[in-house]
Amino acid sequence: MTTESVSASRWIACLLASCGLLLGVLPAASGDHHWGGPDCADSETFRQIVEAAAAASPAAALFDDVRGSSAPGYSVAILQAGCGAFSFAIGHRDVERSKAMTPRTSHHLGSLTKVLTGVIVVRLAALGAFGLEGLDAPVDRWFDERELTLLTVGSDPASPRCPTDLFALGRTSGAFEPAQGTCPDLGTITLRQLLNGNHGLYDVVNELDRNQNLTPDNAELIIGSLLDALGVPRLVAPPGTDTPFDLLTVHGLLAAPDATPGGGSLTDFETSFGNTGHTLAGVIAERATGVSYDLLLSWAINWPLGLRPPMRSLLAPPRPERQIAREYAVVSGSDLFGIPEDGLGVFPQVFIEGHPANNTYRLDAYLGLAGASGWGISTPAAYARFLASLVEGRLLDPAEQSLFDQSFVPIDDLPGVEHGFGLFRFDDPEFGPGFAKSGQTTGSACQALYFADHRTTVVACRNAADAFLGQALPPSAAPVGDLARQLVAAADAPR
Repeated sequence: MTTESVSASRWIACLLASCGLLLGVLPAASGDHHWGGPDCADSETFRQIVEAAAAASPAAALFDDVRGSSAPGYSVAILQAGCGAFSFAIGHRDVERSKAMTPRTSHHLGSLTKVLTGVIVVRLAALGAFGLEGLDAPVDRWFDERELTLLTVGSDPASPRCPTDLFALGRTSGAFEPAQGTCPDLGTITLRQLLNGNHGLYDVVNELDRNQNLTPDNAELIIGSLLDALGVPRLVAPPGTDTPFDLLTVHGLLAAPDATPGGGSLTDFETSFGNTGHTLAGVIAERATGVSYDLLLSWAINWPLGLRPPMRSLLAPPRPERQIAREYAVVSGSDLFGIPEDGLGVFPQVFIEGHPANNTYRLDAYLGLAGASGWGISTPAAYARFLASLVEGRLLDPAEQSLFDQSFVPIDDLPGVEHGFGLFRFDDPEFGPGFAKSGQTTGSACQALYFADHRTTVVACRNAADAFLGQALPPSAAPVGDLARQLVAAADAPR
């Protein structure tokens, strides 16, 4: 780290600490908003759309009446200029304890966290936290030689981890196929590229299969007890692996040989558009300031917007247990793996009115380590306020907004679609220009949409994925995305 960066980090740390002491005692802006107006949609229409989505869910087929059952459910928030805010929830946030979902229930955001990390880094860059180069500073500046070795070659020079032959998820085929991972040069990858997802590194969460057994490395860590019981060799995380940096060293960073850092082809982007990149960016933000990710999150977003409850990371100590939606894989006839009882301890099994389900909530405590420097937790209403404020220019100051606006990269393979800082920017044929982000965890999903012409923001979250007779889980983000678009259409329907 340069002398210039050390000096900047010291005064920024002091500034943030001072802001924490001051803003922590100020009253938050009210989060109570109301929906209505002569040109606004009837809020009952929104309720009916969400109830219909819950009733149409495959999991709902297990229940006579989803409204009167203990099934998991949905939570949504809608913001529209001139009409205010509307929130609604249906189902249960905690099936085992019969705790109902409410608009104040927080959900694991999954990849929606990437946008939070992007805003933190943009605001720090405008303050000079990353030196004169700002977002174009190289990644290796924030790690010493030993750490760079741990992140790439590994701790055993006699058995280097790269280059290596492996299976990797094809970025255009979507299937695991033979590939070679090369040692990345972190001196040629920038912060901006980390945030845009086009840094050329493999996604350590989803893309790597070093054992070449068609099981992603991260999955081997998650379902390790099952693989051990079946005698399948797997990746093992050593004791003390409890930070995003630790987990990145367990996986090891590999460059995709056909990717160009800073490029615009789909082959240049992580399949997740930033799991690894945003994790590294979050680690660098903490190192540049000496301040925790959660304090940075509060400084950059929660305090300016007066969010109550605030958005937090999954790794925030103490872990906030209250009012968080558990996550379920609801199945019929067998559990997720087709193994009776509890899947050999992989997933805690529960029963929803006699039907087996797997509570996957606890797994995210581990998964969160590799997702955008700790997956975020938020209510849909808080995230909707954040997203609308960001894209409408009410959160960032002019210098920060300029950095944000100029950092979107056109995706060559997707005409009209750009990606930057965890968000997709596009021109929708039905609703016009907008922004979108979806997030998926082990048993739930969220979708965030904003359309500029209508100044309408929708965030929808669901705390269940569905499977039947041991079949593979379908992408849980799809029905949530469909629901979000239905709500946008209802909010924009002519009166």
